Amino acid sequence: MGYQGHALDSDIIRQWSASTRVHRTIRPDTLENHCGRARGVRADAFTDVGGFWIPTAAVRNAGVVKLGAREHPRGIAYDLEALTRARLTHLAHPGWTGAAWSAASVWGLPYFCDDADTCVLSGGDRRIAAHAGETTRHRRAGWMTDLPSVVNVDPEFPRLQVTSPVLTIIHCLRSLRSGEHSWSVLPGTGMDDVTVRSVQFIDAACQLFSIDPVLLVDACAGLYPRRDLRRMVSFADRGGESPMETFLRLQIYGLFGSEVADRFIPQLVVCSDGTTSDPVHTGERVTGRVAARVDLGCAEWKLALQYDGADHLARNRRDTDSRIGAELANLGWHVLRLTYGHLKEPELLRRTLADGIMLARRRLR
Repeated sequence: MGYQGHALDSDIIRQWSASTRVHRTIRPDTLENHCGRARGVRADAFTDVGGFWIPTAAVRNAGVVKLGAREHPRGIAYDLEALTRARLTHLAHPGWTGAAWSAASVWGLPYFCDDADTCVLSGGDRRIAAHAGETTRHRRAGWMTDLPSVVNVDPEFPRLQVTSPVLTIIHCLRSLRSGEHSWSVLPGTGMDDVTVRSVQFIDAACQLFSIDPVLLVDACAGLYPRRDLRRMVSFADRGGESPMETFLRLQIYGLFGSEVADRFIPQLVVCSDGTTSDPVHTGERVTGRVAARVDLGCAEWKLALQYDGADHLARNRRDTDSRIGAELANLGWHVLRLTYGHLKEPELLRRTLADGIMLARRRLR
């Protein structure tokens, strides 16, 4: 069976526009060129990497790098963001094609990529990176010559070629299955770690490309085990806006089963008149003023689950969260604000949700 992703690739590329995240980055170049494009550019705003100057902002925090190396299957620490590494690789080897996590970073995936190997399709034998200065090279198979070359994905490097969306997804899923890439997974889902990581990735990829996860089963056929992918897709949801939101949803499945988990809709919209809508899954247009878009919402019980990551600690975010919580409460909703502390202790999460469900149902009698 040949590559089955042509139709889905075409649909994605037809409506594609470079992500805001990619647009906001600065290309690696010589310092002279940087200064020539913008007056008043300070030299210390850039860092010399192998003769190319990159924005210092692309150099990752040392603590984050150390944590990533601890979770990397071969203990490799990557000091530079994945997108910048992909661009530097293109400058050194313009004939190579960005693949797997490198391709995903160029497409604009905001998660998982920075601690992954720099990956390409090239001639020669397959080679796995042994340190940060090496590139994981996958052999360019003969059937890939019939695939459309994707260019102009990166606005800063219009000649930088990366694999098509579906092939990028296949390569990333394969790397998770083989153990080439991984990240830490908390307990409580009842699933193996590879499945959890794969569902987190599928959620993020489907949101990036604005596709229904179900479409991947046929599009990836022949290049990834259909039965395994069908199972992963059954737990996936394009409404998962972050890996931890996806993980929370999977924990609810593990702790309470589908009878409870299926009642919660990711990114449910609650309007100021009390009505709800599900634009992510139905495509329906929201009319009226939106009171909140909740991470997971059950309209039947008027119960909202909000995951608060580190970004919710900022003052302006706390003010917004407080306003939303008050408005939902005035509409009769019970809001549970959950943090990483709940997710790392499944029993605490189970008790918190069970009590919240009991209270929400009692209020509706």
